[in-house]
Amino acid sequence: MTTYQRLVNLDGWLIEAQHKVEPVFINDMKNETESDLQAIFESLYTKYQSDKISLLPSCRCGFIRMESALGETCPRCNTQVASSIEGDIQSVMWFRLPDGIASFMSPIIYTMMRKRFSKKQGWDLIRWFTDTGYSPELKTTPTMELVKASGLPRGWNNFIMHFDRIVEFLLSLRDFRVKKGEIDYFHYLYLRERHNFFCKVLPIPNKSLHVFEQTNYGIYRTSSTEKSTDYVASMLSFVRSINPMSPAARENRIARLMLKMSDYQINHIANEIGPKPGQIRRNVLAGKTIMSYRSVITSVTRPWDYEAIEVPWQVALILFRPMIINKLYRQGFTLNRAIDRLMEGLHTYDKLLHDILLQLKHEAPGGKIPIMIQRNPTLVPGAAQLVHVEFKTDPGDKTTGMPLPITKAPNADFDGDALNMTLCLDHLVAKEFEGFKPHFNLFKMDKPLKPSGTAYISKPLAGALSEFFDSH
Repeated sequence: MTTYQRLVNLDGWLIEAQHKVEPVFINDMKNETESDLQAIFESLYTKYQSDKISLLPSCRCGFIRMESALGETCPRCNTQVASSIEGDIQSVMWFRLPDGIASFMSPIIYTMMRKRFSKKQGWDLIRWFTDTGYSPELKTTPTMELVKASGLPRGWNNFIMHFDRIVEFLLSLRDFRVKKGEIDYFHYLYLRERHNFFCKVLPIPNKSLHVFEQTNYGIYRTSSTEKSTDYVASMLSFVRSINPMSPAARENRIARLMLKMSDYQINHIANEIGPKPGQIRRNVLAGKTIMSYRSVITSVTRPWDYEAIEVPWQVALILFRPMIINKLYRQGFTLNRAIDRLMEGLHTYDKLLHDILLQLKHEAPGGKIPIMIQRNPTLVPGAAQLVHVEFKTDPGDKTTGMPLPITKAPNADFDGDALNMTLCLDHLVAKEFEGFKPHFNLFKMDKPLKPSGTAYISKPLAGALSEFFDSH
């Protein structure tokens, strides 16, 4: 399964979501008593009180939990009773733009701007522009002197209305110039997808992503769940404010809300999406792609074709199962007997099955079965490579043999690293992936005459090559 980032237009996302589930706006929910607040927070978070997970259909707040109420509307949270294990993990609750505010900003863009226009000087520059109440007691730097002397107005609405001027000014400052060779991802999005930067609604993550666990020793929650509570409380403050707020106070409150959403995103990406046990890797590992497998790699130490890998015996029999059964059937085996022969061969070497695997390789274009190898989350050229298949014959060896020279690009080594392998099932796919062959990664894409550094060359070999070129 491929996982990638895309800047989403939040207003358009709401329109799409309305076709699947009726959105609930937190602005419209009753917010007068403690029981009202309790109902709101029960709609936003999943709470477990034992080691058993209930599979009963439920509304979002959990007020109704019964099979017979499936499809009914809850009088407390105004959501339909639905199965707890079906449906998309998408936002159901939203926050609508309050009166007097020009626009929201996509939280991911706000976060990118905070990171892009910050230095190790203590100043949160984007917060300074958006929140007129922000005035840290820090030493004023030359950059801040230039910012203050620019005459650009502060305040959330001014930040929205003068956004292009502010961005162009900040990009012109010496402190924020991009170093040679670096990529300015914010500027890239600014030039191409500025129309997705601003929105009239903000989504609140699905309750299944925010979990409380209540035990005899206390209530436990993740750090991102705690931060989501902070920004939801800020949203509710607009709805339940008793005294009317001045325009400046409303703008500052929106600025602080965006700051809290930014902190939530930074925490959620760092602790729950990006790390090894995070959601991206779980999606990749749980995603089942046809004709693919994943295994630990080991070194091929004997003379070897650097554009080939050794597929484990047991994996090969399962990976090519339909083809092997078809070959056995054509040789006179019944379907059941062919399956039995294949299953018996998983635990002991079978010359007939090995001959069929070699026959499949011989029938492939050029006598090579193409297969893509890939190691996540490495993103440099060579992290995904097109190689061809050879077969191991020891049923007890469950690792994939990989030649050393092609391990450097995906940043792999032989201490337990696992790679994803996917067969190219037809000529069209194999042809499309031709550009992923390892030898295409030897030189830099932007400087074709310079080595990319993705190929592993041992020191003895490098010395021998150097002596050879010096002597000629």
